[in-house]
Amino acid sequence: MSEATINPYAMFEIDDKQENQEGTWAEYPVKGHPTRAFRVRFVHSGDTNIHYREALRARLKPLNYRIQQDMVTDEEFEEVVKKVFVDKIIKQWQSKNDQGEFVDGIYGNGFEILPFSKEAVLQAFAAGPRLFKDIKKQADNVATFKVEEIKADTKG
Repeated sequence: MSEATINPYAMFEIDDKQENQEGTWAEYPVKGHPTRAFRVRFVHSGDTNIHYREALRARLKPLNYRIQQDMVTDEEFEEVVKKVFVDKIIKQWQSKNDQGEFVDGIYGNGFEILPFSKEAVLQAFAAGPRLFKDIKKQADNVATFKVEEIKADTKG
């Protein structure tokens, strides 16, 4: 390939379909339970996700005055963001069953697999607050959605 056909900025290419439609997976092993794991499929929560941006704006609108007056607590603000995030960003949740296969659903207490729902995701985030922060950090990061060939090239 000649230097004239190489795009020196290719490392910034994003897979639009993965970023805003299909999403990407993050897998989490369950500490102390080597046969258990769950994974979450999510889309980008950044500026290119119009649905997320508009939903967040609409949910925050009733709080505008209180936000401007610095009267909204961090916890209250995060709860609004969390609900919009679950509604617009989280696309699928799977957990490993007793056979070690990923199936749709969310672990409840005792590893029973509950149906995937917005309420179940919010309960999982309440049980593990840092989980929400981890998934949000990945969903906010546009590099999570880089074109696969470019991801492999930049690793080393």
